Amino acid sequence: EYPGYLEARFAPPPEHEDRLRRLRDQLDAKRAEVDEALKNVETRRQLLQSYPARHATDILLKEPREIVDQELASALRSGGPLPQELVTEEAPGVFSFQLLDHTLCQLLVQESSAFLDWSREQQEAGVP
Repeated sequence: EYPGYLEARFAPPPEHEDRLRRLRDQLDAKRAEVDEALKNVETRRQLLQSYPARHATDILLKEPREIVDQELASALRSGGPLPQELVTEEAPGVFSFQLLDHTLCQLLVQESSAFLDWSREQQEAGVP
């Protein structure tokens, strides 16, 4: 009785195909971004694996009691206030104290310095 009614009624709107094409193009662009990001992650992982860590094992394998300054740890275990000689008032209401073990701090500084030197060498060599 109504020729073409069902076909017209259930056919996608004419702009539907255009929207699908735009979505496909956007998806392709996003997929390319993701592929590039994954490639960069792998490159960074390989680069960091090539870093010859000097003290990382020494730092990472320390026991928790070896990380904290021993004088501070003893004072904290006593349960009383921190002795004046462990605390410095840098400015009114601003206090500092030796939290980390001195040897650990030296290892961290040495490792940081070595990493910065290595990083500069990589940049000079043109490694991303």
